[in-house]
Amino acid sequence: MMAFTQGQLDALEAAISKGARVVQYDGRRVEYHTITEMMALRDQMRRELASAAGRRRSPFVRLFHGGKGI
Repeated sequence: MMAFTQGQLDALEAAISKGARVVQYDGRRVEYHTITEMMALRDQMRRELASAAGRRRSPFVRLFHGGKGI
């Protein structure tokens, strides 16, 4: 597992929002093959940063409906 920083995540999200496949941070330049690859890494970074901060996102949401359904 690689230790990611918030700055790396911010740079990756900025590149994704622009449609760019090149990300620069901390004096490094990284070029990705596809936006899909970048989005998968973004999701991994978010999970790891949240875990490191002691937050855990639930993988699902439960919805309850108390009405009669009429």
